[in-house]
Amino acid sequence: MSEEDIYKTIEMARESGKISKGVNEVTRSIEKEEAKLVVVANDVTPKEIIMHIPLLCKVKNIPYSEVSSKKELGAACGLALGTATASVIVEGNSKKLISEIQKSQKKETKEEETEEIKETEKEEIKGEEPETKPEEEKTEKKSEKENKEGNKNKEE
Repeated sequence: MSEEDIYKTIEMARESGKISKGVNEVTRSIEKEEAKLVVVANDVTPKEIIMHIPLLCKVKNIPYSEVSSKKELGAACGLALGTATASVIVEGNSKKLISEIQKSQKKETKEEETEEIKETEKEEIKGEEPETKPEEEKTEKKSEKENKEGNKNKEE
């Protein structure tokens, strides 16, 4: 979907439904699973302010989109200033546009998963070990630490 469609969706939801604006409100709406769509501006500095939002959306299975300008996102929300994030709480007349965004995101997610599977299969065919996941690395480090501690206890 184009940015204009996303801004239009926010405007329609603002007029006929309910939206939340700002990082704190949007984060709360995601955590409570009230958000139907989350939009984040890319020109936010520092990026750390919004880095958690895509991850939360993925965990809660909430559609997520990015736009280039926080000023335009703020205007779509009816604000004189820009806003880093916005979420649609009650769709109102924007329900159809939001469902289109959800469909396009599901398609993108499926394509990404397919690519990951293909990469893993290529690595296995070459005889390389697939990249370890962070959880596996933590487990390996923990067991290494336990082994070292066990050796120290034996020496004493």
